[in-house]
Amino acid sequence: MTYVSHPVVVEDHGDAQSEKWIGNLKLLTPSTVDETTKSHVFHGASSNSPTSASSSTCTSDSSQLLDSDSEYSNNSTSTPNVIYSDKEKAIYSLYQVGDGSEEDPDGIPLRFLEMAQQHRHQALKAVQNTVQWRHEHGINDMLVEPHVNYDICKQVVPHMFIGRDVEGHVVYVQQPARLNMAQVVSNNITYQDLLRHAIYVQEYVWQIVESDNPRATITSIIDVADLQLTHLRQSDRVQFLKEMATTFDAHFPMRAHKTFIVNAPKWFHLLYRLVKPLLRKSTTDMIDILTKGKHQDDVLRKHLGEATSKALPDFCWSATKSSDESITATTVPKMEQELREHVMKQNKAGGQAMKPVLP
Repeated sequence: MTYVSHPVVVEDHGDAQSEKWIGNLKLLTPSTVDETTKSHVFHGASSNSPTSASSSTCTSDSSQLLDSDSEYSNNSTSTPNVIYSDKEKAIYSLYQVGDGSEEDPDGIPLRFLEMAQQHRHQALKAVQNTVQWRHEHGINDMLVEPHVNYDICKQVVPHMFIGRDVEGHVVYVQQPARLNMAQVVSNNITYQDLLRHAIYVQEYVWQIVESDNPRATITSIIDVADLQLTHLRQSDRVQFLKEMATTFDAHFPMRAHKTFIVNAPKWFHLLYRLVKPLLRKSTTDMIDILTKGKHQDDVLRKHLGEATSKALPDFCWSATKSSDESITATTVPKMEQELREHVMKQNKAGGQAMKPVLP
């Protein structure tokens, strides 16, 4: 990992304020959110919302999963009979042909063993948790169900696929700092809707785009130009991002090839020092933190190659004066077009229309 430590001076903030930010990172409680917004984003927008507090759509609390009554209990010594994904038959599962589970005596996919550093019991429990999580939250079926909030979720938290890097990994660009709280409320969606959408996108990559490559990994480019220190005081925002990260960590392990955090303000390195001890070394080894400039441009060109570099949005390059332009304003790459076509097909099959995006 290329990690350049910059001298960081945080001005005009006393120790108490710094402790507040750190506390939000550690405790992640929605105590600072106004009651109306808190009720909306965490407990469901309305009876029409596909998720609610009672459904707890995408929780990844492993302890809760292990305590539930199911065939995937802690006492199980092997996985039950499994169904393997088959894109042609629109059958989707945790298990994919060639993922190593067929040869493993306990049916453990290799990436779960790698996550657990070959500790078999720990890896088996992680697999059992993920199988049960997928069952409880309908993950296996989500790609054949309508997704009427797709356009809204794309607008509220801009993100897109732009192609493949020089080694053939899918490249995924995100702007989490541009999370639009006003549109969350105006479009009557919840953070659980956004989290479910993020899972949908992951499922699409691994089950459809990379269906023939069960060991595939992804290159992520995360633009943080709009990240502000004040965001760390917004516990609802931090809680959402934390839940998304822990969900992917628990249920989509070892899927990262490289993560480039681009346009990072100098103080971001201080934030990363706080978070880094919470991450696996295998994760931190894949992270490069880059500040806008020639070095960032050179690194991106080297890893993306000429064709995909041309598809990278302008705000990722140092020549761009600002990051005001959203991802959604760029030319839509083929991979993005195919994803939306898939969503529209499922919406039509389910007799539902895409919801319009409200300002």
